[in-house]
Amino acid sequence: MIDELRQHIIQKETRRPRATQTAIGISEIGNPCSRRHAYKLAGTTKVNTGGDPWASIIGTAVHKYLDEAFTSSVGWICDQHVTIPTPTGPPLTGTIDLYHSDSGTVIDHKVVGNTSLQRMRKNGPGDQYRTQVHLYGLGMQLAGYTVNTVAIMAWPRTGMLKDAWYWSEPWNEDVCETALAKLDSLHHIIALFGDDAPTKIPATEAHCMYCPWFMPAATEIREACPGTTTPTSKGNQE
Repeated sequence: MIDELRQHIIQKETRRPRATQTAIGISEIGNPCSRRHAYKLAGTTKVNTGGDPWASIIGTAVHKYLDEAFTSSVGWICDQHVTIPTPTGPPLTGTIDLYHSDSGTVIDHKVVGNTSLQRMRKNGPGDQYRTQVHLYGLGMQLAGYTVNTVAIMAWPRTGMLKDAWYWSEPWNEDVCETALAKLDSLHHIIALFGDDAPTKIPATEAHCMYCPWFMPAATEIREACPGTTTPTSKGNQE
């Protein structure tokens, strides 16, 4: 019975729109591994799809609750869809979690485990989360809103509300331009090399075990990545 119950949960998760999304999204751009982006842009079939989805399911449920908590409150905007044009590829799209109109603050909720929460307290939100929220800020500006500040609100997956952590900084257009330039370069590489593009880009350590194209000891790089044993950068995993 327990296996049947688990399977129902897994099947529902695989049908969720985000799980089936094929276009690269704003939340992914800041991941430091360009090879991972190349696989997605090239449409390479995923090989690492058997992970436990429970943490993601909890995050989705908490996001829904937070949306309900702020939707009816004056001065807050929830789930605003944004679109960002790109130089050579299709536009980037995403949905911001929360916008505080009085201060012009774009806030992204993260529901994280204790290890990730402690790392964020010590080192900040990391490049992926930081880039994501700055791009959300750009998207809100393009949608006609004033953006002064971007923020990450990290909610504990376990523990108490008092354990939550908040980070913010002024919105910085340079962060967005750097991310979009990187994406533009990747589009050019895809145009030149097609399915072979991942073989032209070195892997960067960024929670490889969660990458849909990670396969230990893989030898055909155009199909799967063996990862790297030389960590050079930290990414985030929602």
